[in-house]
Amino acid sequence: MSDTPNFGSAGLGEAASALEDAKAFNKGKGRLLAAMIGIVVAAFAAFAFYLIQDQPNPYAELGKQVNGLRAGGFDQFWTCALPRTDPGNLKNNSDLIEELHSRGSAGARYAGHLQNKCSPPLRELSTRLRALLPPDEATPLLKAMADAVAKIEVGVSAYSAHLQALEGPYVRDAAESELDSMVRGWYDFRKAHADLNKLVKAKLGR
Repeated sequence: MSDTPNFGSAGLGEAASALEDAKAFNKGKGRLLAAMIGIVVAAFAAFAFYLIQDQPNPYAELGKQVNGLRAGGFDQFWTCALPRTDPGNLKNNSDLIEELHSRGSAGARYAGHLQNKCSPPLRELSTRLRALLPPDEATPLLKAMADAVAKIEVGVSAYSAHLQALEGPYVRDAAESELDSMVRGWYDFRKAHADLNKLVKAKLGR
């Protein structure tokens, strides 16, 4: 009797079948692994998207902060400085100058009103504007606004000193130069604020 293994057609068929089964099994494991990896990647991407969407837009936040500061500082100052006048109705420098002249005739009394009642919000506004951390593109506009507030403060001091030093009637021509810093600050702040709002709207797609 021969001890040689039988490699007949039946044996070969079983071996081939077993090999195909192994390949199919491994293929199935590969597909399962790929599917699991795909699920993990998709879940991570969805979570990352959620985190991104959940973060506040820096320009939206900046717009809210600056508009709040304007209302609580800049607008508050001018409402105080120009009683019985809506500062929002002032269209240009000439309008503002006329309003200031009409009150400057009160002399030292108006100077005290400006310095003691109206100026405190300006000091806080300047500090808070410089404390903001805006996106890089908005930084120059925030600086321009803060610098404009500083001009108004310098102007208030100069105009108040002029009014307190009056020994005769109020003279418009003599007071004109003392109003320059206040008026320039008013104009520069409004322009920088308008430019900032345009930037914010552009970044928000509005």
